[in-house]
Amino acid sequence: MEWILLITAAMALAVWRLHVKEQNRQRRQQEAEAQQQTRADALMCYFRQVDNSRAFPDVPLPLNMQAGEFGVIETGATLYGYRKQSYHVGGAVRVARGVYVGGGQRISVDALTSLADGALNLTNKRAVFLSSQKTISVKLSDVMFQEAIDRSTMALHTAKRAAPLIFSTADCDAGLLVLLIKLFSAGTFDSRFLPDGLRIEPKKVLEEVIVGVSHV
Repeated sequence: MEWILLITAAMALAVWRLHVKEQNRQRRQQEAEAQQQTRADALMCYFRQVDNSRAFPDVPLPLNMQAGEFGVIETGATLYGYRKQSYHVGGAVRVARGVYVGGGQRISVDALTSLADGALNLTNKRAVFLSSQKTISVKLSDVMFQEAIDRSTMALHTAKRAAPLIFSTADCDAGLLVLLIKLFSAGTFDSRFLPDGLRIEPKKVLEEVIVGVSHV
C-alpha cells in the first residue's frame, strides 16, 4: 500500500512540474508577443506621425548635405565585420608565442569582430558611419538588401561591397533604420516635406511591419 502511495505522489509531482513548466512557457511566449507588439506599434507610430505632420523630423547632421538631401537619424553605433582568426587545435604543446611542439594543426575561421565605434547618420540618400578609426558612406541606391538582425543590429548588403556592413546601434531600433532605408531607396523624397497627395501607410503583416506609399 505504501509503495502505491509513493508512486501516486511521484506521478502527481511530475504532472505538477509539467504544468508549471507549461505555464512558464506560455508566460514567456506572451511576454515576447507583447514586446513584439509594442515594438511594432512604436515603428508604425513613427511613420504615422510623419504622415500626419506631412514632414520627416528635422535632424541636423555633421555632413555636407547634397542637393535634395536631409537628415533623419543620428545614433551611436558600432561597426562590425568579418576578420580571419587562427586557432591551433589538436594535441600540440605551446612552448612559445606561435610555436607549438607535437601534433595538431592551425585553422582559420571568419569571426565577427568589432571594427570601430562611432555614429551612424542616415539621410534620405546616404548612410554615413563616422568614427575616429574610419568613415564609411553608402548610397541608399546601392543597397541591395537590408535586414534587422535583432532590435539593435542591422546588416546592409550593397552592390559595391562583397561583405555586408553590420551595425549595432546604441539608442535606435534597427528596424526603424531598415524601414527608412527601404522607403528612401526608391528615391521618392527630395525634401523632408511630403508632396501633396502622398500618403505614408505603415501596417503590420503577420509579424513584420511594412511601410507603403500611395498617392491620393
